[in-house]
Amino acid sequence: MSLISCDPLIYQNIQNDVRPTSRLAFLSVIGSASLWAMGMNLTFQFFVRSHYKESRPLLSFLVIWVVIMDTVRQAFTIRDMTVGDNAAQWIVAMSTIPLCGSIFFGSAAIYFFSALVSIPTQSLFIYRAWAFSGRKRWIPIISAPFLLFQLVFPIVLWHLESCKHRQSCNLLSYYHILRDIFIASCASSALIDGVTSVSLTFLLWKRYLARESLGSTNSILLRLMLLSANTGMWTAIVAVFLIIELLIAVPNNIFPIPGCYQLLSPLYFVTVLVNLNSRRFVRDAANRAKNQFSSIRLDLRNANFNRPATSGVASALHYNFPSRFLTENEHRNLRERTSSISNL
Repeated sequence: MSLISCDPLIYQNIQNDVRPTSRLAFLSVIGSASLWAMGMNLTFQFFVRSHYKESRPLLSFLVIWVVIMDTVRQAFTIRDMTVGDNAAQWIVAMSTIPLCGSIFFGSAAIYFFSALVSIPTQSLFIYRAWAFSGRKRWIPIISAPFLLFQLVFPIVLWHLESCKHRQSCNLLSYYHILRDIFIASCASSALIDGVTSVSLTFLLWKRYLARESLGSTNSILLRLMLLSANTGMWTAIVAVFLIIELLIAVPNNIFPIPGCYQLLSPLYFVTVLVNLNSRRFVRDAANRAKNQFSSIRLDLRNANFNRPATSGVASALHYNFPSRFLTENEHRNLRERTSSISNL
């Protein structure tokens, strides 16, 4: 039986009105199923369109891992809403106006497998920020505790569920602790997503402002900024909304946390696949940038600056050069950077 902290009289006061928060939770469950289906479609595109051949083996493994973990999470959601005590508590949470505020947390497996989806996904985007920032060592060191903290809540909830089956502890006494841990977990997740997204966008914008007059390079940066701005913002918004809704709704009614929480895991799932499948969109701009540099270098080699004047009129060569010629090392660094960016 999942944790629900409320007076037993709640089960004797079932009414026909469905509260707005419960409706929202139910719609969120439907939305999570739709996002999961979208993620499966993107996974199909990733493998059928041979995006995996252009990816590092670790990225292909990440896709397989996220697919499996989010599918298991979806299976536990269906089980919780249809089988056993969890289903009965869902009905209570959806149709009851209780005498005291409470939270229906649901099964610990939902949070555990959601964390197994979010942690690798956030690690990928942190790696991108780390690569763009010059591989500063403090970035993974600071990020690791926030990533691992997302496993604390499901582990604690799992332990309390096992205690309840053994009747060796009172779940009501741990209600406020669980609530605080859950809020802290959502806050850490939102913090990671928001900071990562803002940092990536800032680093790309900084390079965009310091660019040379090369249109293709600008196109790479603009496309990457477009993707980075959407990297973690949606998941951060959902996590913040969940915290606000939790703090507002709990004093008046049961708030079925598993409902709205369901949106986070498939959002991470979809975000990973969208970013990986859109690399060709970025790579096209990167290839144009490299071709532009190559054509400039070729024109310089073939140019004859010692041609004699004809008909008394000086012959002029017209080239559209950048404001500053790139050195050999700068050209090689930019070529390597654009290749690595498009393969992240």
